[in-house]
Amino acid sequence: MLVDLHSHTDASDGLFAPAKLLAAAVAAKIDVLAVTDHDTIDGIAAAREAAKQFPTLKLVPGIEITCWVNQTEIHVLGLGLNPAAPGLVDWLSRLIQERVDRLLRMRDQLAAIGIELDVSALLAPGRVGSVGRPHIARLLVSGGHAKDNEDAFKRFLVAGRPGHVERLKLSAADAIRRIHEAGGVAIQAHPGQMGKDEDLPQLLKWGLDGLEVFHPDHTPQMRHRYANFVSDHDLIATGGSDFHGDDDHHGSKLGSRGTPDSDWKKITDRLR
Repeated sequence: MLVDLHSHTDASDGLFAPAKLLAAAVAAKIDVLAVTDHDTIDGIAAAREAAKQFPTLKLVPGIEITCWVNQTEIHVLGLGLNPAAPGLVDWLSRLIQERVDRLLRMRDQLAAIGIELDVSALLAPGRVGSVGRPHIARLLVSGGHAKDNEDAFKRFLVAGRPGHVERLKLSAADAIRRIHEAGGVAIQAHPGQMGKDEDLPQLLKWGLDGLEVFHPDHTPQMRHRYANFVSDHDLIATGGSDFHGDDDHHGSKLGSRGTPDSDWKKITDRLR
């Protein structure tokens, strides 16, 4: 089986609408696909509707939550959660509002140095999903202020640059708890890219279920290290392409990284 447990739609910073993403997954011969947008489940309903056209593809409702352990930002995937779980939508609405407030502050700070960006399309009534730095980066590129998204981040959006705005420091303990309350499995995303290995014991105490061992940004040495950690602590090892539909996120293709069958079974057993 080809099980890709990390992908994004245009409900966050992906470029593909849910239906287009699922069609691409079927074309890539993926058997199981998790839709894991940043801090939102707004793309799940459309993905579920589109999934009716693709009986060979199993859709896993998910999310990727930005949170913190000690002073380090990490991302935690929530896999197989119930979008209708009590309190989940209200909690995520607060996270999305924080993202909107941050977006407006970034716009205002860039305007102060003479860069005017029109964010109205991102905040139009009826638009679903979350907004963040990648959206501002794309506007900087389209406006001729940066050559690509990487250049936009480096020159304007990272710490110390004029468009940088600190975000809400949500505790990873809260993120893991919310995922579990919604019936999902909590997996640290790309730990070799974000996070510190010395924080892993704390995350395990908070209930982390596993690590995304197989990710486009992980070197063979990272994969080996995290696979050993997962085995030593009886955790789940997942894999995913982190597909966004562009060349700025690892240039990864759908299905380029997968989850071992034995670990997918661990997830399905827990979700039951």
